[in-house]
Amino acid sequence: MKITTKYILRSIVFNSFLMLFVLSSLFALFDLIAEFKNIGTHNYSFLSVLIFVGLKIPVYINSTLVLAISMGVILALGSLVDSKFTIILQSSGVTKKDLIKQVIFITFFISLILTILGELSANFSEVSSKNYKNSQLGRFTSSKQFSNFWIIEGSSIYHFDKNLDGRTIQGFTKYDFDNKDLVSIHSSDKAIFDKDKLLIAPGEKLTLGQDGNFTILEKQPSKSEQINYFLDSEVVANLQLKPWDLDLIDLIKQINYLQDSGVNSSSFVIDLYTRILKPFLTLVLVYLAIPFLLSYKRTMSIGNRIFFGFVLGLTSKILIDMSNIISLRYDLNHLFFAISPILILLTLGFLLNSKFSKV
Repeated sequence: MKITTKYILRSIVFNSFLMLFVLSSLFALFDLIAEFKNIGTHNYSFLSVLIFVGLKIPVYINSTLVLAISMGVILALGSLVDSKFTIILQSSGVTKKDLIKQVIFITFFISLILTILGELSANFSEVSSKNYKNSQLGRFTSSKQFSNFWIIEGSSIYHFDKNLDGRTIQGFTKYDFDNKDLVSIHSSDKAIFDKDKLLIAPGEKLTLGQDGNFTILEKQPSKSEQINYFLDSEVVANLQLKPWDLDLIDLIKQINYLQDSGVNSSSFVIDLYTRILKPFLTLVLVYLAIPFLLSYKRTMSIGNRIFFGFVLGLTSKILIDMSNIISLRYDLNHLFFAISPILILLTLGFLLNSKFSKV
């Protein structure tokens, strides 16, 4: 590796990790403040909040990767311009195209490595922090990715067999207790989460008779009947399976599972494409920023660079969100709409860099 490449690599890595630290700290602070309302509930103390936030650090890092690396590269390039390093490179025979190629290669390499590490750690971090919080709040929930969800609420225990899409459950059973004695069992083939309600499809209900045996109280009532069980909304939210609850491999398995079950998997597919394209989005944002930094007639201040990186990241976020909403709302080609914002930014970057290379 050339000395110049090492210097650029060191500068980009330092500034990227600096921005990762700053942005992750902001996310952690927001979560810390939001958790204050739960302090005093069961065993949930200020120390519990700190542990909960600490366990989520990989989640914060993974969610800020694109913006942090983009802003880190912008700061790194700015510092190279300030130190006249780019002028030295050009005087030694390194062209602008060569410099851009080095920056692009280093950015993609760093983004790819951190994305892989983030995908490997973020899901474990999310699950660990959620389970710890639930245990401290007295919500003893356990789950496997696609089946066997349990929840204790008051004097009842709920069992959910198969979680299809985070909202629809196949196979539901409710066990009611009086002290430690089981008094009734209510089972159904289907349950649906609706905000803070759990809508139970018609099913079978068994109750304990005076003789100590279970007898059928209700069996297959009318199909239009639904039974509502009101649960803690945050407990229900924790129980629902969401795309970001899964690592990349389990996300692919969940998509295949939903498609085999005939359930809409659009939100999971969109999340999959978003994750896979993350390094390419980072690359395109940096490519778009290069002409503004290297051809800027006046040196940009650090504050302006940070603001520029933030606006660039925010613009890409708005484009991606709009594209995903349109794709999800009208059930259009998800891959095309996932790539479209990147292609738009790439085209703009190509035009700007073509003009910059002639300067």
